[in-house]
Amino acid sequence: KPGIRHCGLAVDSSNRPYVVYVRHTPDPGQIFLVTPDDAGGWGHRPLQQSIEQRWPGLAAVDCNVSMTRDDVMCLLLTLAPLKHPRANWSPGIHGRPAFWLRDYPNIHRVVWLETRDGGRTFASREVITHNPDRGTLVPTLERPTGFNGAAAGKLPPLLYFEGLSRYRKPGEIIHNDVYYVQPK
Repeated sequence: KPGIRHCGLAVDSSNRPYVVYVRHTPDPGQIFLVTPDDAGGWGHRPLQQSIEQRWPGLAAVDCNVSMTRDDVMCLLLTLAPLKHPRANWSPGIHGRPAFWLRDYPNIHRVVWLETRDGGRTFASREVITHNPDRGTLVPTLERPTGFNGAAAGKLPPLLYFEGLSRYRKPGEIIHNDVYYVQPK
C-alpha cells in the first residue's frame, strides 16, 4: 500500500510476534506496534502516543526493532518535524511520502524507546545526541536471530552516520562519519 513502511518484526521468548510499521496515509508519520490479541486479531500498543508525549510536533519516518533474550523490545526511531516549510508528505516525491527529507538531513532526530512489558509502556533514553549542524542518518539497530540474540541485561548496538544525504556533485567526494554505539 502506498505510504506504508514496514519497520520490522520482533518475537519474544514466548514466540509472540510484534510488528512495527509507519503509515503516511491518511496522515503522515503515524507509527504502529501491533501484536496478536486473544480474539484472533491484531491489538495495537500505545507507541504513537509515547512519541507524541515525548517529542511533540515530530513524526516517525523510519524505525528499527530488536528483542533481547530477556524480552526487552528496543526501538530505534527516526523522527522529523510534521510541519516544515518544504514538507511534501502527500503525495510525496516519486510516490514516497518521506522522500523530501533527504534534502534536510539536519532535521532528522534519532530516538530510542524500549519496553519491558510487551509494548504497554515505553521508556526513552538518549543514545545519540541530536546535533542540528549535522544530519544523523541511516540508523541501524542490530537485529539478532536465533541463538545470536542480545544477551539478557544487554541492549543491542547500533550504527549510524552523520553528514550529507544527497547525491555527490561532479568530482565531489562526500565524507561522512560512521558511528558505533553500545547503549548501556
